[in-house]
Amino acid sequence: MFFKAQEDYYLCITALCDCYYPNKIESNFYFAKGKEFPDVETALRLGDTAFLSFLPNNKVVQWGMQRL
Repeated sequence: MFFKAQEDYYLCITALCDCYYPNKIESNFYFAKGKEFPDVETALRLGDTAFLSFLPNNKVVQWGMQRL
């Protein structure tokens, strides 16, 4: 996972086997873009119904274009 200073997060979703041999995919790596989710309590209630990642620094990232 990468963090850009403007609050954008990026998660590599390229298969690990393709990352190991980047010439196989012509170095085309794919990333999901996410933003920080503002409310941890709401995120906990949503659980697996939303595309969320819970980070160890008490932050939540929502992946994709839709915002809840």
